[in-house]
Amino acid sequence: MGQRHPAYWSYLTTLEFVDDIVAEIDRQGINGAELARRMGTSRAWVSRVLAGECNLTVASMGKLAFALGMKVTTQLAPADTSAAAPAESRETRQRRSA
Repeated sequence: MGQRHPAYWSYLTTLEFVDDIVAEIDRQGINGAELARRMGTSRAWVSRVLAGECNLTVASMGKLAFALGMKVTTQLAPADTSAAAPAESRETRQRRSA
């Protein structure tokens, strides 16, 4: 699957989120069974999530984060950073338009 295919970016986003969840699980010293207990869901579902085998919804991402005492944040970034122009601050844009 090439980097120009939307499914690539969807899967990459899921993997990055799962990596963050695993890091937080490790930081808290808990396991998947404890995460499942906190969420009121099955250990099997948590196992599939941690293996990157689930197509996560925003709702399920929020539930996972909440069970760890965290929240989900999002940001947009250029997909091809080599071709992206540096972002301008609002202050710079205002000065240019004045």
